[in-house]
Amino acid sequence: MRKSFDGLCGIVTNQLGGDPLSDDVYVFAYRRRDRAKLLVWERTGFWLFYKRLEKTTLQLLPNPKQTPLVRNPLPTHLPRKEIVIEVKEDLTGLKKIGEENTEELECQTGQLYVNRYIRPKYALPEDKGVLT
Repeated sequence: MRKSFDGLCGIVTNQLGGDPLSDDVYVFAYRRRDRAKLLVWERTGFWLFYKRLEKTTLQLLPNPKQTPLVRNPLPTHLPRKEIVIEVKEDLTGLKKIGEENTEELECQTGQLYVNRYIRPKYALPEDKGVLT
């Protein structure tokens, strides 16, 4: 592993979905698990710690490729802006059977809020499918 600050920050952002500027400590282990690098952000810059183990190896968590990553829900205390995206077709005779919701974090002039997109679903007559 020849990566330094920028390369490890790229892994944190692009592969792990994390924020290298957070208070989290990111641990990168070599394949043989006899060496590790720790990436830590402090107010003025990054710290990169390197350790080589002489007589033992690191005990790692299960491979992240085997466990699916699930995004945590957005914080409930943030204000929500609901945006309903209606179907542009004639809805006469159709029955609403549900809706699909998507939330997206937004930042505008230093304030965080959540856009909540709502897409209603309608059943077509005679079991011909669903209109979204």
